[in-house]
Amino acid sequence: MFCLINLASVSSLSSLSTSIGSISPSFETTQTYYTLQVSNSITSIAIIATPTSVSGTTMNVNGKQTSFGVNSDSQSLLVGDNNITIIVTAQDGVSSTTYVIAVNRQKCNIFFFLLLLF
Repeated sequence: MFCLINLASVSSLSSLSTSIGSISPSFETTQTYYTLQVSNSITSIAIIATPTSVSGTTMNVNGKQTSFGVNSDSQSLLVGDNNITIIVTAQDGVSSTTYVIAVNRQKCNIFFFLLLLF
């Protein structure tokens, strides 16, 4: 038995990763929410994503169109929680899927900072 898929309405990702660290849980096409913890020294991050169907598909990272399979523009990270939104719009221009990576940039370790001063 064959299953036909209208690629014109496919708006999923086939891969999703970041320039630093590993998202949790591990990427799955149907999973749309991920988390990532980074140290305080990390001030920006890039997203690398590839849509399942690239023909006629568009992809935005935090509102800016980006190329497939390469680093997006760097996304600045504040201390604490930072949501990075990836929106994939299918060839039909109507179907879309939103993926979110919640990046938590840790606070500066004051104790470690004080040790560096002495």
